Amino acid sequence: MPRPALAERRTASDRPHMTVTPPQRNLPVARPVGALSAVALAALGAAPGPASTAPTTADGLILGMVLGAVVGGAVVLVLLVRWWRRAGESGSSDPDARYRRIFERTHDAILLFRPEGEIVLDANPAALALYGFARDEMIGMSLERVSVNVEVGRGHVRDTVAQGGLEGLELPQRRKDGSVFTVRITATVIDHAGGPAILSICRNITEEHRAREALQASEKRLRSMVDLTPTIAIQGYDARGRVMFWNPASADLYGFTEAEALGKSLDELILSPDQAADFVRLCAELASGVKPCEVFEWSVHDRRGRERWVYSTVFPIPDRGDRLTFVCMDVDVTPRKQAERALASAQARYRALFEQSPEGVLLIDPESLLIVECNRPGAEMFGVTPEQMVGSPITSLEPVVRGRSAVADPLVRCVRNAADGGSDEYDGPLTTRVGRAIAVRVRARAVTIEDRPIVQAVVRDITQRAKAIDALRESEATNRAILGAIPDLLFRVDRRGTFLWIHAPDERELIVPPERLLGKTHREVMPPDAAALRTKYLDALFETRAPQTYEYAIESASGLRHWEVRMVLEDEDHALLLVRDIARRKIAEQRAAISERRFSLLWQASPLGLILWLPDGTIVEWNPAAERIFGWTAEEARHHAGFPFIVPPEERATVGEVWGALVKNTGGYRCVNRNTRKDGTIIWCEWNNIPLLSDLGEVVAIACIIEDITSRREAERFREALNDRMHQTQRVESLGVMAGGIAHDFNNLLASITGNADLALRGVPEASPSRHAVEMIRKAAARAAELTRQMLDFAGRSARAVQLVDPSPLARDIVAVLGASALRHARTRLEFPAERPERFAFPADPAQVSQVVLNLLTNAGEAIALHQPAGPGEIVVRMQRHTLTRADLDPLILGPIAAPGDFVSIEVSDSGPGMDAHTRARVFDPFFTTKPTGHGLGLAAVLGIVRSHRGAIDLWSEPGQGTRVRVYFPVSPTPIETDSAGPSTPPTAAGNVEHGATAATASGDTPPGSGPRALGPVLVIDDDPLVRDLITRALVSEGYDVHAFESGDAALGFQPSDAPVAAVIDRTMPGTPGEQVAVALRRLFPDLSIILTSGNADRDFQRAADALGNCTLLHKPFTIERLADTLRDSIAGSGPPGR
Repeated sequence: MPRPALAERRTASDRPHMTVTPPQRNLPVARPVGALSAVALAALGAAPGPASTAPTTADGLILGMVLGAVVGGAVVLVLLVRWWRRAGESGSSDPDARYRRIFERTHDAILLFRPEGEIVLDANPAALALYGFARDEMIGMSLERVSVNVEVGRGHVRDTVAQGGLEGLELPQRRKDGSVFTVRITATVIDHAGGPAILSICRNITEEHRAREALQASEKRLRSMVDLTPTIAIQGYDARGRVMFWNPASADLYGFTEAEALGKSLDELILSPDQAADFVRLCAELASGVKPCEVFEWSVHDRRGRERWVYSTVFPIPDRGDRLTFVCMDVDVTPRKQAERALASAQARYRALFEQSPEGVLLIDPESLLIVECNRPGAEMFGVTPEQMVGSPITSLEPVVRGRSAVADPLVRCVRNAADGGSDEYDGPLTTRVGRAIAVRVRARAVTIEDRPIVQAVVRDITQRAKAIDALRESEATNRAILGAIPDLLFRVDRRGTFLWIHAPDERELIVPPERLLGKTHREVMPPDAAALRTKYLDALFETRAPQTYEYAIESASGLRHWEVRMVLEDEDHALLLVRDIARRKIAEQRAAISERRFSLLWQASPLGLILWLPDGTIVEWNPAAERIFGWTAEEARHHAGFPFIVPPEERATVGEVWGALVKNTGGYRCVNRNTRKDGTIIWCEWNNIPLLSDLGEVVAIACIIEDITSRREAERFREALNDRMHQTQRVESLGVMAGGIAHDFNNLLASITGNADLALRGVPEASPSRHAVEMIRKAAARAAELTRQMLDFAGRSARAVQLVDPSPLARDIVAVLGASALRHARTRLEFPAERPERFAFPADPAQVSQVVLNLLTNAGEAIALHQPAGPGEIVVRMQRHTLTRADLDPLILGPIAAPGDFVSIEVSDSGPGMDAHTRARVFDPFFTTKPTGHGLGLAAVLGIVRSHRGAIDLWSEPGQGTRVRVYFPVSPTPIETDSAGPSTPPTAAGNVEHGATAATASGDTPPGSGPRALGPVLVIDDDPLVRDLITRALVSEGYDVHAFESGDAALGFQPSDAPVAAVIDRTMPGTPGEQVAVALRRLFPDLSIILTSGNADRDFQRAADALGNCTLLHKPFTIERLADTLRDSIAGSGPPGR
């Protein structure tokens, strides 16, 4: 059965074992037992405990031998006596023959002798052999001759005669050759030949006697050993593993006393539960004879829990009745086990040293001179692998000179000498496998590895030694040169400070000349204070053996001179002193101290944050400005590792890259990033980072200069936003200029188209099929005029009639008009405050305000209709009053050009699809549209109208969240400059009312050709030939004498016979502008009526007309009727000046 705790079980192959066969019960043991059994028996006999009446095994052995001898002799004696008596009674010879056969054949010695004189009458062959006599010598001989003690023998004979017999008598006897032996005698008295005789049977018990004596002596010794031996722990256990006896050696080994151990089970003492169970099973197997007794090695533990290794044997011996006692004998082998482990560890260390040695190690067989093992450095030294080295003779490493090995004898002799029990060295050349000669030093010594003599050779390549020696010589020369170049004073002194050697590049630096210093102590040549200081540090140098450094000053002719002394120990009694003039360093230190104080003041007073970091992120310095910037005190900041505590999480990766570049000095010298204050506030900081380098170029610290640029950043962002708004405003202005120019040119074309259509209608009868086509031309021109008007609105150049406007009724009217068309897909809600209407009135052109509301509502309705056709959307119109500051206005569209103050806002919001950033950026551009049928001028016109009123716009829109447009009109406390051209025509839902035509004119109430006839010449000045031709033909048809010119210069050179009564002048012409031509004509003809025409109806146009006086403005395109009426009224003077 396996025993897990037996760590090492020795078998017959590696350690002999002993088999003990249990003796049979109730029978004397008739065969010898082994020494261990004898020890165990002796131990059992010596074991303490109750006295036992049963014999021990040793007693049984002796008793069996005695009983065997006694009983055997008695049986023979009885038979002999019986047959002897029968023979005597019958006188027959048969009994004598039988007696003689028994007498002759028995193995015991039989003697028949007379008591008187102990004369031998007869002796059998066994007796003759026992005593060494021949028969004839023995018969008739007195037994006193073989008795060792004659008197004792005689006494025993007398006792035998007196008692009639004797049994178990043991006496020493002497053979013929003088040797002594012991016999056990059984004797009886018989009658023989008419007289008493003694028949004695003697058994040789010499060996038994000796065995008994030896056993008794052994028992004494073993009992003493069991009790006193410190090396063998002997215990007895019953079949359940409980302790029955426990010798002192067991107490010493395991730490439990005999009293503590008796009756305990092994798992309570020295074994684990599993081990104890295995032991009980082992006892059962031994008792049954299944398993022989074995010697094994196992691990147990003592009372203190320490591991103990023991050699153990367990065998059974009989005890009382049928019980067995199991004797366990333990020998402590813990030291040997520890030694084995240490040996294994040493072998492992040796193997590691062998493999890892930087020197070559060769193991060489001293007989064959073959390399049996080589480590890698040794193989590499010779240019091969370790496998290639193994098996090679050492002579293969030798260089060959003139056909023979140059070093065969010395190298082999070195190995042989080492193998003879000593060690040897060899310095000389060897050859690598590639033929390169190297110089080596071989140290060889004899070692024993696995009982095998081996020579271990440690090979060191000393090829470089000569080079090293040369280099050393060169180094010494260099050191001498360096010493000569050292500007400092060098002294060699003894313990007393005696100057023994002096190196003085400049002898003037010495206190006294060199010859006066040598042999003197410093006390003799130095001032007392300096000498005392020198003595103090010199004593400390020799006492502590640590270098000493100190400074001192000596007054000289040139002033106070400062010196630094460095002392190092040369040996036990001498020191070297290096004395350096540090006057310049002292000055530098003073300057550095001043600089340090200045730096400290700057550090503390700097308005910029200053932080000094170590490369591992440790904060070394943190100035007050840094405390103000980040809110952390210097003490608090030093408790943080690295920068994360002042950097928001989303910035840490980027800042980490900057930090990594700074630590490597590869970048990150300037950066701007967000930081976190102690209170969690996010601030913007500009960092200027400076890596501080050591003399080796390594980054040893990082200095950071920090400026809080949060305010500047906000200002820059505000300025950027403002610039964006300004750029947008300028862009709108430039687009307005472009749109105005286009509108002007387009209006010239429309004026020609509209006028010619009017002239054509005069000549086409009502029933003519062509009349409808001409009317369609006229209507198309009117719609085109509406587009140009919107372009002029965007450009801010449309005519305005400014008055106080209440936007509420305008919005309601427009919602009502659009309800069945543009707003049919949306629910429109008006949210106007229930306050006094005059509070929300503001100066503006009502028609243009209506145009703004109309365009915003139309866009909102169309957006909902396009993207929400299935269900109604929602449009909300709100009106509010605000007081806006410059900060409020700047983020708004057109805000930068608006003046702070009170504003009324009109807001239109819808639940449409909303706009993305790209669309929001271009939504106010002219001709930009996202609608299939749009022309892109609706919101552009809104922008131009609001700009001309010095207002602002707020636009908010996100995809999927709708759009909100809020326009701000200023509530001006002072009168606003207005146009004089009369109120502009309010827009209609269709948007096709002819701009510049009155109702009466449009309805045709004034008949054509009703103007004055032949009232004088009229001057027509226009650079556009189409417009000039139209006006000429129209006025001629009205009966005027018309003179047409393509420029003002041509008109001014005209000399009419009659003074002209009127002049129709285009304001914008190449060369001399229309205003200047009008002024020049007025000088020539003071009563001249002037009509200025233009496609742009801006305020400059109105101011020019007001400056001329009696000047009427006529906006292009215009109808023939409007031209005729305006000319007639101007000549008649019916209109006010400037109208």
